[in-house]
Amino acid sequence: MAALAGLVGAAAFVWVILGDLFPSFADAVRTPGLVLFGGPLLFEVGLLVLLYRAAAARLLPVWAPVLVLAGFLAIAVNLDLLPVGAALVLAGLLPLRVTPRPVA
Repeated sequence: MAALAGLVGAAAFVWVILGDLFPSFADAVRTPGLVLFGGPLLFEVGLLVLLYRAAAARLLPVWAPVLVLAGFLAIAVNLDLLPVGAALVLAGLLPLRVTPRPVA
């Protein structure tokens, strides 16, 4: 369920970003208020639930979802904190990187 929430939220996030980047897209397709506010929030909650579950299963360090939450909160507090928030989100997601395994 959290994965579905994250995917729906990511799609809404892309819709909002396209409207911000391309004014012609925003004029052509009216963005409902639910998508503007609920979509990104759904993405963040879905991602945090998945990270929490991975940390609870000891697949990730406990600090990973905490850093991602701190990054999301920093961005929500003030958009001037976007670089700090992005760095915190990146640091929280860094343990998910895929390392190549040697071929036997």
